[in-house]
Amino acid sequence: MTPTQKHLLKLLVEIDEICKKHDIEFFLDYGTVIGAVRHEGFIPWDNDLDITMTEPNYNKFVEVCEKELDGKTRIFRDNRRDREYPSVFGRYIDLECSRISPSFPFWKPDCGQVIDIFCLMELPKDEVKKNEAIERFFAYDEFSNISFRHYRKKTDGIMKRYKKYRRLSKIVGREKVLSSLEKKIFNQHYDDCDTYISSSARFVGPKTVIPKYFYNNPIEVDFEGHKFKMSDKYIEVMRYHYGETYYLLPEDKRIHAEMTHTGIPEAEYFNDYKEYINKPSLLKHRLKAKNNNVEEGYLTYKWNLNFYQALIYKNAYVVRKNLQNRMSLTPTEAQKIKDRKELEKINNILADYFYVQMHSSVRSWNLYTPVDDDIFELAVYIMLYYKNDFNGARKMFNLRIENGYDLTPTLKTYLDALDSISDLNKFYFSKDFENAGKILDHAMQNYPEIKEIKLSQLEYLCAVGEYDKAGELCEKLLLEYPGNDACEKALGDIAYDKKDYEEAKKHYDFVMENSANGFYHLDIRKRMEAIG
Repeated sequence: MTPTQKHLLKLLVEIDEICKKHDIEFFLDYGTVIGAVRHEGFIPWDNDLDITMTEPNYNKFVEVCEKELDGKTRIFRDNRRDREYPSVFGRYIDLECSRISPSFPFWKPDCGQVIDIFCLMELPKDEVKKNEAIERFFAYDEFSNISFRHYRKKTDGIMKRYKKYRRLSKIVGREKVLSSLEKKIFNQHYDDCDTYISSSARFVGPKTVIPKYFYNNPIEVDFEGHKFKMSDKYIEVMRYHYGETYYLLPEDKRIHAEMTHTGIPEAEYFNDYKEYINKPSLLKHRLKAKNNNVEEGYLTYKWNLNFYQALIYKNAYVVRKNLQNRMSLTPTEAQKIKDRKELEKINNILADYFYVQMHSSVRSWNLYTPVDDDIFELAVYIMLYYKNDFNGARKMFNLRIENGYDLTPTLKTYLDALDSISDLNKFYFSKDFENAGKILDHAMQNYPEIKEIKLSQLEYLCAVGEYDKAGELCEKLLLEYPGNDACEKALGDIAYDKKDYEEAKKHYDFVMENSANGFYHLDIRKRMEAIG
């Protein structure tokens, strides 16, 4: 661990001790779950730690912190208790060290290392009321923060509410508006609640609303030599927040842009410059700049929305014309092609369509390119049978479904193939081999030509110890996919089972150097540690 990670772990242990003492439940969440599952600790390059509590547990934790923390070495902050603090979610702060970040309230001495604590608030099941609650929360979070613009994307409804709150604050005062809103937002209970909104929410969209069942049953997990709780639906949690490729190590290993120093107390850091700060003037100018930034951002993103809406309609028209002019078969007929060179030609014809539909800005606006059903079917077919991009196919399906488009019988079949791949990964990584075997039988019977399903069969055979069958299958797959990481991992596992550790290490070294599969890395490290 890095010094920052060691320090964060120390704070997490403190929180865990407080929670156990007072019967408070929390869950490791977000990237911390990926770290716990993929690395059994921190993501190696990360410098952040997130936990989540349901609202009753969060409120109890706040009360306990007010009694137990001395305020000199540890404090708890959120902007309901401190209006100058810029975050709706809570932070457990160590004042004996320094953490310097552009998003920290540098006008007051709360700049120590922190653990973010997110609160889960109930949402009504009725879609109209739910949308109202979401818009109210986003507008409140922006309005309550006097320093930084939080949201990069705003609906008309959110902006309308935000402006309303600003107008009211000039008449009745800011505190009265905040207090009135907080009575409508926090500590709400709905008998039919099946979703939460998390105080971590920063963008309007599907990930704003989190299924309630994610947090019904906690399980213990190893994290840097300690036991902490996370959701028993941890695979679903990772897929929900990070997509189908949660197990892959990213090429862009991003970290939160902070500097930390465990040896300099935050007060010492703060005292170096506080005499130069005119706090009332600073906050006044910060608020003015923030409001201007919100207005400008809203207009900018409205323009972007209009641009991307026009782009997707043009994209739908162009892809139809390209297919008509450059392909002799209909899109439906093309879905029977197996030859890789012919599939490559179709992929090239669809290249612009894929680029626009998979563009991050288009997806962040939840925009679906309105192509005919047969074209969408062909695009998914290419994703699954040529590009082997089941994560991209899932994103395209999500956009189609979320925009209210029906699924044809063919699309239902492709969606079943995607679900099979997802379930195979889920059951394989959670070591539920009984269910993995059932899903694998179904998938091999119906989709034997999809690369991910072929490789899943190999992973399954190794996982259940059928190494002779795995060896035979691996020979066949290596002819089709030379140097494939799943095949190399399987060869290593087969050699390891035979106690040919030198041969195993050769294949494992290849995987460690060339594979982005974090679960492979974790398993290999454990195996190599076992043999010394």
